[in-house]
Amino acid sequence: VSRLVITPLIAEDEVIGVLTAQSDDLNENDLLTITAFGHQVAAAWRRSILLQDLEIELQERTHAEERFRSIFENAVMGIYRTTPTGEIILANPALIQMLGFPSFEALAARNLETEVNFPEIPRTNFREQIDRDGLVVGLEAAWPRQDGIPVFIRESARVIKSKDGETLYYEGTVEDITDRVAAEAERKELLDNLEWRNTQLTTAAEISKFANTILDQETLIKQSVSLIQDRFGFYYVGLFMLDDTNENVVLKAGTGVPGKLMLLENHQL
Repeated sequence: VSRLVITPLIAEDEVIGVLTAQSDDLNENDLLTITAFGHQVAAAWRRSILLQDLEIELQERTHAEERFRSIFENAVMGIYRTTPTGEIILANPALIQMLGFPSFEALAARNLETEVNFPEIPRTNFREQIDRDGLVVGLEAAWPRQDGIPVFIRESARVIKSKDGETLYYEGTVEDITDRVAAEAERKELLDNLEWRNTQLTTAAEISKFANTILDQETLIKQSVSLIQDRFGFYYVGLFMLDDTNENVVLKAGTGVPGKLMLLENHQL
């Protein structure tokens, strides 16, 4: 006579398969162990699927960034000349269009020293480098369009001087990298989401491990809420259990000062 155990593999409230075991001496502890294994297998399976999906998405975004970079490198860049005091004395059509101005005259009415300055990327970075080294290569900054919306740019420039060593003007090129900056922000968000999901899956696996090793229910729930609080940085986590009436849940474990206060009050929902 043999016994058969079949336990569902559940990932995010969805049954994705079953785990079976058969023996002639299966007992209640074996049932709990096999069930716990089922949870761990489901969590591992779900994690592998998520990682595969995210890896594909990351590859697609990386390819998109490479296409963008290729377009930028082969496109006609903005070209300008400005005086040390910030007056624009030359700008090509690509730069005029990039900054959303209808004409050179409209762009030339702007002064770079007084109007092109964002607190996050101050223009003093440009002035300090070009005054010290005589050139700037690949400096990333932000310029406002005519409508005030920032355009993120990569700028390279050099100082043009007279025979007497007097600075006549700065001559440089500007590449629009707004799309790349946005892609990097999206990539960072994607990686943050991946880390968050990994934390969720790891925490679930650790709680499953608790269930296998901790027999005392009170200790189990206390360690579980503490683990959840620690992994996700919550200021409070509480675990409630149904009372005998099945109409209310009573707080059995809570973290932090809120948890202690509610436990003293025998808090219920």
